[in-house]
Amino acid sequence: MPNTIRYQLREEGYNCPSQRQLYNYLAHLKEKLNGKKQICYGELEIWCKERTKVPENEHEVYVLGYEVVINPEKPELSYFRLSIETTFLLRLTPKNIHVVTYSTHCMIWNGFPIFLTGTTDLSRQFHPFSLTVCTNEDNEDFTFIFNT
Repeated sequence: MPNTIRYQLREEGYNCPSQRQLYNYLAHLKEKLNGKKQICYGELEIWCKERTKVPENEHEVYVLGYEVVINPEKPELSYFRLSIETTFLLRLTPKNIHVVTYSTHCMIWNGFPIFLTGTTDLSRQFHPFSLTVCTNEDNEDFTFIFNT
């Protein structure tokens, strides 16, 4: 996109900023319009606490379960696990004994992988009912997913 912008500016006879200047400008503009891209674990924990009650609107998201561990001495040891769903999706889920979860790096939130959890029916169709975001992809994260 910056190359397209630079090309257009040149075509219209304007002085063209360097690619670095344009990238910096676009990054500042995105932050101004969309807010910070960093996640604050404390704010995430507050957000989760406020949304643990099952809403009356079946299409509204609520927090099925969460864990937020903040380690101020060693921030790299801090982590979170967050699982959300809607009652509508849960109601549409066939009553099957198979529960499937899928992690993909094609879907990410703030750099963290998103896990889809659902069931399959007899025609092998996947029916999602939960979305989980975790800082890692280890055994404890999958245990959290299946226990929520």
